[in-house]
Amino acid sequence: MRASLKRAAALALATCTFSLIPFAGGCKSDVDKADEQVSASVDAARQNLQAGKPDLASAELTKAGASVKTASPASQIQSNVLMSQANSDAADLLARKLDQEESQITTILIEIERLGSQVHNNNANVTGFQALDPKQGTDAIQQAQTAAKSGDGAAWVKGSPPIPSLDGVTKNEDALKKQIDDLTKQRTDLAAKRALALEQAAKFDRQADASIGTQVTAATIQASNQRKEATDDEIHMRDLDTQLLPLQQQLAVVQQQRESIEASVKSTDDQLAKLNSGWEAVKDQVAQLKGFTTYLVDGKGAIPAGATPAVGAATTGPADVSGKPQTLQSLASELDDHVKAAQELRGQIVDLLNKALSANSDASKAATALVTDLKKRVTSQDTAKLPERRAWQDMIELYDQASFKLRDASIYARFARLYGQQFTELAQRNSIARLIDSARIEEPPKELVALGNGGAPSAAVREPVQKITGDMVKTEFTEFDSARDDLDKLAGANTSLSDQQLIASARADFYYVRADGVLNEVAGSNLQGELAQLRANLAQLARMVNNYGWYQLAGLEGVKGDQRLANAIAARKALSETGKGLLPTALPPELAEAPATSQPASQPSGDTTPTTEPAAAPATAPAQ
Repeated sequence: MRASLKRAAALALATCTFSLIPFAGGCKSDVDKADEQVSASVDAARQNLQAGKPDLASAELTKAGASVKTASPASQIQSNVLMSQANSDAADLLARKLDQEESQITTILIEIERLGSQVHNNNANVTGFQALDPKQGTDAIQQAQTAAKSGDGAAWVKGSPPIPSLDGVTKNEDALKKQIDDLTKQRTDLAAKRALALEQAAKFDRQADASIGTQVTAATIQASNQRKEATDDEIHMRDLDTQLLPLQQQLAVVQQQRESIEASVKSTDDQLAKLNSGWEAVKDQVAQLKGFTTYLVDGKGAIPAGATPAVGAATTGPADVSGKPQTLQSLASELDDHVKAAQELRGQIVDLLNKALSANSDASKAATALVTDLKKRVTSQDTAKLPERRAWQDMIELYDQASFKLRDASIYARFARLYGQQFTELAQRNSIARLIDSARIEEPPKELVALGNGGAPSAAVREPVQKITGDMVKTEFTEFDSARDDLDKLAGANTSLSDQQLIASARADFYYVRADGVLNEVAGSNLQGELAQLRANLAQLARMVNNYGWYQLAGLEGVKGDQRLANAIAARKALSETGKGLLPTALPPELAEAPATSQPASQPSGDTTPTTEPAAAPATAPAQ
């Protein structure tokens, strides 16, 4: 501990000396004055960041912009690092608002799916009823009902992603409930363990109060150990809460889907009974169904006589500000508003993250200049006996480029998650668009037409995206800036939802690849020392998290995620050897360490088709 304090003091002395050696005359130089101004802004910015006010922190640092340019390298580094952090934090705040918008979009899409499913069912029934042979109509309705219940491969309406059938939704619901129950049990056990540890800590405190001499020390240590164990349990409980929240949200969505499909199936049963009542009644039923469909689409039709509340969401669904039940037209208009809000937030986040990258780049350049000068000082014979020499060496290690690469990788990962979220939203919207398109609505309002038809991406987008995603996973690829610009240009063009979905997928893949390459460089560096090892461990931790998130995205992208999972497991293994303390205690089953008796994973197939996944790199080898 004393050695660490001495090194910290020497480092502080060296930082001051580094700034003052060239100006030993006594008068403050322009650099000194700039350093003072930057220091004041840095202190204020740091306080604002700690208070969760990144905008104020950024404003403080922006005020010191002119001073930063003339300040010492160390001051430039501090200012730009904090500027990068402020922009990243501001982006994170907007990301939370974007999550709320995305939640609203998902809710609206579920409502549209419910109404669209009913319209789809109504029109399928009408097609059946209009057949001259009642049996043909019965067969068509039963086929639609079978598709709704079980479908082909658990899909009611095929697509990417498909509209699930009742069997598929029920199976997914059971799986989610099991995961939630398992995690909830783990959390309950941890809560009990934590309570016991706190109780034991209090007991040891009382023993310490009643003891003397070494017994006090022993009891105090025991109490401290119990509190540490309780704190660790609380952290583990928070980790489990983080895992439980998205699962509970998914379960709520799945349960709403099941209720919607069950309502459609029940409606089909009712229509089958009416079909058998006679042909004259059928013609009246056709008219009622068409009116009901019109009511669901724009509210101008009528609900058929005797319809139950479960027939359609419009009878019991959320109402608009006028108190009228929402229709497909009103929901599509509301969806457009939230999509625009999400797009605006996404654009602001991208701008902030780009600023964060730029500030980190400026900090990196200043660090390079500082380290170059420090290395000259360390190797100079004139400074061989200076006490600051050791601290300069520490500063060289402190300002190593690995620190800035880690920050770059963190920003790239934010980009990847941002575009992964956009891809998920677009996939949902395209799925709903296919459902509405397959419903064959006569004279649909412009709001529904704007949803599109969920068709395939155009060749003008598909071909360049395939080239970019195929090139960027090659080990010799270095044109990342060009590839990013090409994807930005494609995204800026007036393309369909399917084109945008493909571009969002490619952008998410691009930034995951970019982050993994940078993290590989840090993890594979050959620098010695505790700080270098910590950076390498942090890089492996980020690789594990990023690749696992990317693996989860693979299912929606329609590609194999085996290599992504393999990379996450390789990073977890590296951490198990050199930085086990950084590993979460509760890992997803796919990442958990296999039993000793497990057989090695099978080798990847010989397929050489690009899958937008980087080839597996050694856990400690730098990317090529």
